Amino acid sequence: TVRNLEDTGRLVRRVVAASGDRSAPQLQELAGTLERETGVRVTLIATDGRVVADSRRDPAGMDDHGDRPEILAALAEGVGRDRRESRTLGEDSLYLALAPEDPGGMIVRTSRPVKEIAAEVRQLQWGLALAGLIAALGVLLVSIVMARRIGRPIQRITEAAERFAEGDFGHRLEEPEYQETQALAKVLNRMAGLLDERFQTISRQHGELEGVLRSMGEAVIVLDGEGEVLRINRAAGEFLGVDPGAVRGRPLE
Repeated sequence: TVRNLEDTGRLVRRVVAASGDRSAPQLQELAGTLERETGVRVTLIATDGRVVADSRRDPAGMDDHGDRPEILAALAEGVGRDRRESRTLGEDSLYLALAPEDPGGMIVRTSRPVKEIAAEVRQLQWGLALAGLIAALGVLLVSIVMARRIGRPIQRITEAAERFAEGDFGHRLEEPEYQETQALAKVLNRMAGLLDERFQTISRQHGELEGVLRSMGEAVIVLDGEGEVLRINRAAGEFLGVDPGAVRGRPLE
């Protein structure tokens, strides 16, 4: 997610640099267009902290951003990151700011609400589960129809599908000698490759989210609907005097 924000920010910076008209109305319209294309909130900020354009709000009503942690870090190091509740939108967000490349340029800041990131991860998880279910049902149907002729190949296909459903996406089917099952084996192998890519994406995003929680100085505790601890970062563990790994799954009380 942080990488996506940084890549989007660099793209926005190039687009803004290539824009001939840098008037406030033109930049405001450009910021809105860029968010519609990328799904990422775009804010253009002068080096003195004044908001020039924002894809979700009128910059005239926004506070001076010169004291924002990501802006200060961007001006000092070239890139700045922060996670906090947005004063403008009122929701927990992840921010990334890039310093201008040329004198007189603007700071480009990209951001996304954390709940949107979490929703995408959940959507990928549901998609993975649904794909595994469809694969299992398809294999079951084929095995019933063609069991008499190609019992052993179908059995191997079924076993492979079960391994896919268990998360073993590195396994690959050998192509059967029967033409009727060759196409199915190819489809399952291709599906396993796609599922593996999606699973790796989910794992990477999960790792990035965990990394954000670990690196935060603020104490963060995530609870489920029953009030039990799902996640607790190091800062929260130190604040409460507990081992974060030992309290997961326990009631907050």
